Amino acid sequence: MRRLISLVLLLIVASGIALSLHGISFGADGAKRAGRAREDKVNFGRYYDNQALQQTGASNVVAAVVVSYRGFDTLGEVTVLFLAAMGLAAILHPQREHGPKGKVEPASLIVFTGCRFLIPLILLFGAYIFIHGHLTPGGGFQ
Repeated sequence: MRRLISLVLLLIVASGIALSLHGISFGADGAKRAGRAREDKVNFGRYYDNQALQQTGASNVVAAVVVSYRGFDTLGEVTVLFLAAMGLAAILHPQREHGPKGKVEPASLIVFTGCRFLIPLILLFGAYIFIHGHLTPGGGFQ
């Protein structure tokens, strides 16, 4: 059974590679080459550039796309970052157990000094990216 599943997966991957190399058209450029593209349905960049000010009221098109058009996606990204920060905080600051085994072994001098030096720099850089990230070419994705 394992061999059958492996063979099927291998055939799927091989057919995908073969279709890609064969010259099947993908995306807007491929649709234009194939003569199946409608200019009003394909060029999203021009649409957002022309309509963002009227639809969202934002003067920055990148911020309008990140916050308005892709709001749920941005909310998901921020949630992932928040959970990662909370996980890091939970790892670096363990809770003390109550009772006779309540002692927590302190971190080594290297880890303790590195954390004291790097955490303020990381927080400062994160705040900078959070405040100015929508002005960079990657948009607010950073």
